[in-house]
Amino acid sequence: MPAPSRKQASGYRKHEILDAALRCFLKHGVEATTIEQIRQASGASLGSIYHHFGSKEAIALAVYAGAVQEYQGHVLARLRAANSAQAGVRAMVAAHLEWTEANANLSLYLTRVEMADGSRPTAGRIAELLQTFFQAVYDWFQPFIETGEMKRVAPALYVPLVLGPTSSFARHWLAHRLALDMSEVAETLAESAWNSLRNDTLRSDNGIDHRPSGR
Repeated sequence: MPAPSRKQASGYRKHEILDAALRCFLKHGVEATTIEQIRQASGASLGSIYHHFGSKEAIALAVYAGAVQEYQGHVLARLRAANSAQAGVRAMVAAHLEWTEANANLSLYLTRVEMADGSRPTAGRIAELLQTFFQAVYDWFQPFIETGEMKRVAPALYVPLVLGPTSSFARHWLAHRLALDMSEVAETLAESAWNSLRNDTLRSDNGIDHRPSGR
């Protein structure tokens, strides 16, 4: 096997630092974690850490941004493969649970960071990532909103309405407060999410359902 290039070696080192930082952040908390602890856990030199990231906050943000982009990519891929509004809602719920279960440590970190008070740059970057995701979800659902199959609410509310209860369940699951299996709750959570957004006003007074097919 050929020796890795300098660029590849640099990428490996960054990955090792981020992995080590995640372990430290989960063990000690972001505020209490020190650069020295990250250095010891990663085996990197202080020079390498500061060269790649510059500060502990930059490391914390890099861990967050990498995780949230991976999560959003997974959810959006599942959403865009759906062929109806209801299928889209179900896909988002299933994708959230799948990613949480497969990436428990990153999921726990995302939960803790989003609930903490960060500096202005960190808070701004988090808001930017979330806003981009919320807009992408709204854009996908918009045709179903226009046809009246889904309720029309503020664009920023579609993600909370679809994933709010699922996110709450996932947080309790990550904290080991709920022992339910992910697959056991997916259908119930998806149905609840769909019921919060389906447009029942398309049902006429005589009980005939005029909503588009594919619910």
